[in-house]
Amino acid sequence: MPLPTFFNLTEEKRQKFLDCAIDEFASHDYNTASISNIVRRLGIAKGSLYQYFEDKEDLHHYLLDLASEKKTELMTGFSPQNTGASVLETLKGLFRVMVTFEIRYPKLAEIGSRAIRSGKPLPGDIVDKARQATQEYLRDLVESGKKTGQIRAEVDSNLAAFYFSSALAAMGEYIKSRSYYGFSEGEAEENRFKQARLEKAFDQIIDIFQYGISNPWNMGGA
Repeated sequence: MPLPTFFNLTEEKRQKFLDCAIDEFASHDYNTASISNIVRRLGIAKGSLYQYFEDKEDLHHYLLDLASEKKTELMTGFSPQNTGASVLETLKGLFRVMVTFEIRYPKLAEIGSRAIRSGKPLPGDIVDKARQATQEYLRDLVESGKKTGQIRAEVDSNLAAFYFSSALAAMGEYIKSRSYYGFSEGEAEENRFKQARLEKAFDQIIDIFQYGISNPWNMGGA
């Protein structure tokens, strides 16, 4: 976590520092990210950084915490299970939250993705804990769907949860690779078009979850 001196900086200086650090860690894996690059952009001595963070790892952890905080903000109030929403409506809402995070905070999302891909040990195994929490949430969602008859009783809840969580994790990458990505201020018509395409993508993946990909009228391949 940041040292007290970091919070003694003005808000403008703190934000400039974070912007440079986020750019560096979003562009490089942890091992290749350079403290020298960050301080060079800031125009400060390298030793100055250690007045704000203990070391490179400490700074990296703080950025991951910041990403988690932003994602949590988006999740605040998202409790469709308490409003009687169906399992599929809940999944669609989760996809919307994940993609909204990717669109609104693309660099923080990339830092998180790099941390997961690199497999670098994190304090308290936060990646594993996050995955486990997601798996447990989705498994409970599947179980509730079984009780209400929305999901077949013979479906393996753990396997279904893994399937859903894998799709959630990959959806952001898919969206970034398509023309749905990149909303801009002042481009209302273009943004509405992209939002409509996003909603169509959400509907399609939920449709695949519900009905699969086989054509019931051509099951024999004839």
